[in-house]
Amino acid sequence: MRDGDHKVVFGPLEEGAQALLAWFPEERGAQLLDAESAQHWLSGLPAPRSSTSWS
Repeated sequence: MRDGDHKVVFGPLEEGAQALLAWFPEERGAQLLDAESAQHWLSGLPAPRSSTSWS
């Protein structure tokens, strides 16, 4: 998503893909990637920052 609030959907989406994309407003930039492209994209995301504080 363009706004950084990413969603990851696992599984085949041959049917219902257009309905899934239509659920998101166009300005959010939702898109479906093939498995290889999705894996590449996921591996490029930064690691989440930990909210755990060790005292």
